[in-house]
Amino acid sequence: MSVVKGRWLLVVLAGCASSRAYTAGDSMVPTIAVGARVGVNDLDRAPARGRVVVFRAPERPDRQYVKRIIGLPGDTIAVRGEEIVLNGVPVPRCRVGAFRSYDDADGRARAGEIWLEAMAGARWLVFHATPERSMPEGPWTVAPGEVFVLGDSRENSHDSRFWFGGRGGGLPVGFIVGAAVGADELALPRGAESLEQDLARCVATLSGS
Repeated sequence: MSVVKGRWLLVVLAGCASSRAYTAGDSMVPTIAVGARVGVNDLDRAPARGRVVVFRAPERPDRQYVKRIIGLPGDTIAVRGEEIVLNGVPVPRCRVGAFRSYDDADGRARAGEIWLEAMAGARWLVFHATPERSMPEGPWTVAPGEVFVLGDSRENSHDSRFWFGGRGGGLPVGFIVGAAVGADELALPRGAESLEQDLARCVATLSGS
């Protein structure tokens, strides 16, 4: 997988007649910029770990969200600090560096760290900041016909950890609208260009994951 230098994911929809569009909030930073218009295509294969999908929210089917698939049916997911534990094994990760240029949807500046995670041959960036609320730890077991999804801005995402009155739970596969176009690219966000070498180091470190 190539590293795309110094840009946010912002998909240009011109010429993509098959794409629908979704306007991102702030839960998928650093992969998708706040306010970015993201193309949405029909899934071309079964849902897979690491895939970014747009879906109808199980609690509010009239709303659409974008998150990353972490767990598949039968998987057990737990959270240990900032680590995601999949079936008893921590998801491989590597610290890229500090990131202080992120403004959330309410215009509040957020400072934290960018990390690289790897799973099943896929790699992606996540953002960690000091949480403003208690973070659930699980564990959760993914039910048949569902997937477990997380936002890449881990402490600023309403996702499978928090759904159903705080009990947490999976996303029915039938609620998935499609795949986010271009979200599989590995790209540093604007303002984090100085971390290019650190990202390359992390990619090399996790190359076997």
